[in-house]
Amino acid sequence: CDDELKCFHARDYRASVIQLRNALQRNPRIRPARFLLGRTLIKLGNGAEAEHQLKLARGAGANDSQILAPLGEAYLAQGKSETLLRDFPAGRRLPAVEAEVRVLRGRALLELNQTQKSEEQFLSALAIKPDFVKGLIGLASLHMSVGRVDEAAELLDRGMAQEPDNESTRHMKGNMRLVRNDWRGALDYFDKTLSISPENLAARVDRASVYMIFGRRDDALKDLDIV
Repeated sequence: CDDELKCFHARDYRASVIQLRNALQRNPRIRPARFLLGRTLIKLGNGAEAEHQLKLARGAGANDSQILAPLGEAYLAQGKSETLLRDFPAGRRLPAVEAEVRVLRGRALLELNQTQKSEEQFLSALAIKPDFVKGLIGLASLHMSVGRVDEAAELLDRGMAQEPDNESTRHMKGNMRLVRNDWRGALDYFDKTLSISPENLAARVDRASVYMIFGRRDDALKDLDIV
């Protein structure tokens, strides 16, 4: 993969990071490269460095409509829920941006076990942008956390209809199968998640746990070695 944007869209995030760092070493002022580096680092689970790069891009003049969603993801990757709620108040933004912010706030509140307020944020995001997949996933996560599995499944089905190759819906479907002791179904969904996004480390850990249930120790160790 010889082009950073192509690497990113091909989900070859490690190659993308190398290309982007090389580009920024040649010219640190390339704002789109710094923004894309921040997004790529989130995919690799490096929230702290992603936050740093995105804030540099923001300081260089990147538009908040682009920065807010990935910066919020960087906060959540670090468990900085309270910081997110402080820095990202609900407000008057372009509808698509505001829907993103409400979902981020909902996820932060869910991390803080404030389920009622979290649900309000997810519902408000879906009121702004109906069938917003991130909103559906967020609300499904909340329903799963309180044992409302059937409602969560319905929301994920809606999300999958909108974006068939969304890794988060597939991964959550796999976890739903785990809850129901459907190991084969869980494995199928984790396989699909990792075919979409091989860098999804949480899905790889979950798949390893299912491999162990099936006695496939060597396969489990391969996944855990990658993690």
